Amino acid sequence: DLNTGNNTYKAVQRSAECISVGPMLQGLRKPVNDLSLDAIGLWLTGLAWSNRNLKDGRITRSKVRTLHADVSDETVSELVRAGLWIERARHIEIRDYLDYQKDAETIRKEREMARQRKARSRRKVDEPPPDLEQLPPDGADFGG
Repeated sequence: DLNTGNNTYKAVQRSAECISVGPMLQGLRKPVNDLSLDAIGLWLTGLAWSNRNLKDGRITRSKVRTLHADVSDETVSELVRAGLWIERARHIEIRDYLDYQKDAETIRKEREMARQRKARSRRKVDEPPPDLEQLPPDGADFGG
């Protein structure tokens, strides 16, 4: 049952003093528990690469070969058969990528907005302090 699986998962993680990727594999439309370790590694590396490089879940066939050590045609086929990757004429598409990730255009817009916000903030810091001659002297009555 699920509780037994979760308890075993936590016990193994603690006893092995390792970081487990189990929770990252939950909530998917396709099962990944029957994949080889090479396939899981390639799939996770592909997700990370696509996200980092704003590729919207598309990986060129030539790039696939460089993502993970010893990528074989069988490993790629395993991901396709599992329904996690879709073969296209010129690239591999990560199934449902945009259902879970923001698209590249949205990320670029958000980054630009953040850049502008930081620039405005820096300009405020760089503004000269108010003219001290216009301030009332210490202890002066402010008319209160």
